[in-house]
Amino acid sequence: GRLTALKGLALGQNQLSTLPPEIGRLTALTWLKLWNNQLSTLPPEIRQLTGLRQLYLHHNDRLGIPLEILGPTSGQVYGGKGKPAAPSAILGYYFRTQVEASRALNEVKVLLVGEAQVGKTSLVKAVVHNKACVPGEKMTEGISIDRWAVGGKRAGETVRLNIWDFGGQEIMHATHQFFLTKRSLYLLVLDARQDEKQCRLEYWLRLVQSCGGDSPVIVVVNKIDDGRLKLDRNGLIIKYAPNLKGFVETSCESLEGVPKLRERIAREVNSLEHVDNRLPVSYFAVKEVVEAKARRTPHMRWDQYTAVCARSAVTGDEEQEHLARFLHDLGVVLCFRDDDRLAGLGVLSPRWVTSGVYAIITSDRLNRAGGVLCRDCLEQILRRGKYAPEKRNFIIEMMKKFELCFAFDEGGDERWLIPGLLDKERPAIEWDDAGAVGFEYRYAVLPGSVIWRFIVRNHELLGKEKPVYWRSGVVLHIDGAEALMVADEEGKRLSISVRGPSAVLRRSALTHIRMELEHIHSNLPRIDAKGRVPLPDRPDVTVDYQHLLNLEGNGILKFWPEGADREYMVADLLEGVSGKGQRARERQRRQEGKDWGRGERNEIFISYSHKDKGVLDELKVTLDPLIDDDKLNIWEDTQLKPGAKWQDEIRDALARAKVGVLLVSRAFLASRFIKEVELPALLDAAESEGLTLFWIPVEHSLYEETAIKDYQAAWDPKQPLDTLGKGLAKALVEIGKQLKKAYETP
Repeated sequence: GRLTALKGLALGQNQLSTLPPEIGRLTALTWLKLWNNQLSTLPPEIRQLTGLRQLYLHHNDRLGIPLEILGPTSGQVYGGKGKPAAPSAILGYYFRTQVEASRALNEVKVLLVGEAQVGKTSLVKAVVHNKACVPGEKMTEGISIDRWAVGGKRAGETVRLNIWDFGGQEIMHATHQFFLTKRSLYLLVLDARQDEKQCRLEYWLRLVQSCGGDSPVIVVVNKIDDGRLKLDRNGLIIKYAPNLKGFVETSCESLEGVPKLRERIAREVNSLEHVDNRLPVSYFAVKEVVEAKARRTPHMRWDQYTAVCARSAVTGDEEQEHLARFLHDLGVVLCFRDDDRLAGLGVLSPRWVTSGVYAIITSDRLNRAGGVLCRDCLEQILRRGKYAPEKRNFIIEMMKKFELCFAFDEGGDERWLIPGLLDKERPAIEWDDAGAVGFEYRYAVLPGSVIWRFIVRNHELLGKEKPVYWRSGVVLHIDGAEALMVADEEGKRLSISVRGPSAVLRRSALTHIRMELEHIHSNLPRIDAKGRVPLPDRPDVTVDYQHLLNLEGNGILKFWPEGADREYMVADLLEGVSGKGQRARERQRRQEGKDWGRGERNEIFISYSHKDKGVLDELKVTLDPLIDDDKLNIWEDTQLKPGAKWQDEIRDALARAKVGVLLVSRAFLASRFIKEVELPALLDAAESEGLTLFWIPVEHSLYEETAIKDYQAAWDPKQPLDTLGKGLAKALVEIGKQLKKAYETP
């Protein structure tokens, strides 16, 4: 009986084969972890747990619930890689399969990747059609999509393969993050006549790891008639486990090795966990309709897709999202619901999208123009591709969302720039690093798309007169500071140098750049980018940024960097990069630059992570009577106007703050902008200018390891807001009273 008050229950790795119906009596449960068991059925009573927010049933293969439905594991969720699937969606799917007929999926997406002219298209013809290659065959421009079938796991079954053959031109690498999907099979094709460096073997293996998750990879060493590429095969398999499954040598002229490759493809396809997942027949009904529409209609709005789902009784929002993601991974359609930039595009035909985008970015005329696309050129390119006039702007808008291009003129649609097609040569510019703040990112692999996407995202900072940019670099103008960024793909590093009239402007500009880059990195979860700080008098020697933060956090004032010939002060190296623990430096920065303490302090400044916006909204609802009656004057960043110079506005708001409120969560403590801009300014004002600072515990966190622990909490940290349930409203009212009292105190 006492168990009915349990909030959470973990029964992972216990070899459970069944759950008792009594599980339905634990109605207080908010999380339930049942992974790595032997469950084959779930009792209907589990649906009585209506308060569940997290349900983990991973690695109970007998239940037959696909990963798309289960969502990320808890480790992935806590590591910031996803959000847990809704328990209602998981249980809804499972119980649907108990009452509805189902059948095996037997379909997989296969992707061929590699450098240009390594024989990918010839390999598809050899494998699928048993045709030898023709010398001088035209290089693939874009993506070619074919179909093929191999024998399934059970006698009489076949597995359909959707084979995507990617052209190898460098500019096309910028789009790979959108098309290289998880739970697919990859064929990485190399040219046996080239060496490992020319083939960029490890670049491609890293890229597949980044975009394709744990998808298996077969390395195909092609063109063995003319050479034999020597590789440390066992070493590579160990290094790139579990992705890299093996190597096959082929010739598309003599067809040597092709039968062996067919056998290897069939074996790897049938080893994929999802290939024979049994799905409800209603899912197949949706798939068939959507697939047929994609052949006839290039673009289906999201509401049209959900209407198709509803006609097959697939009505839940989460279930419709999961099914769309599943169809995307299979290569049936393109649907980018997990990407904020692209979520509004709906459901797209893969051939229509890729043909249009690649026709543009591989255009000879556009290449000769250095990536400058004019309206006339666009019309000619897409007219040849038989794109209706009303659809041409859609392709451009999609390229903008892909962050492949931007419009030259604000609000105009007559000229666009595609940074991936800019000249490779760096312009003759004078850049004096004396007094500049430096920062560097080191990568395991650096795709060219990182700097191209950065230029697109920040094109408004290029400067109106004679902007400076080239294929691997750019000069930015950020609120009185200038920044030079240079990407070195071969050296796998991106260097940043910021100069300006004051330390506060330099640091603010660098913070903006780093936030933008880390947003781009977040779309490539295994890109493995490490921040490093150059020594001021030895820029050739850099120190790991996280290591500096660890030293500073442990009270170590100075150390001897590897490669240096003397000791350095930790605070000196963090100057201009991080304000963490540097309150004395903040006072100096105010004297050098803008005085953040100038003017009357008459506002409440709320600092929060955008992941906690729901908590902010609840707090604002509670405070609404006080705000309407002008008893409180609140500022938070949702008040930023479109087009505003947001960093200046935030600094101005910090200067007006009389009370600082921190919504403290794990995401709050992990936010670089909060740690390096907002929090140092609030802590310094609290220490030296009388600002009242208190904080609200949103969830359990390691706040006691930070300076926040020295300030008043507006609520008991042992009972953070996310544990209060129905008591949340009462807590927010109490917090509102404290805010009002602090605000009214002279």
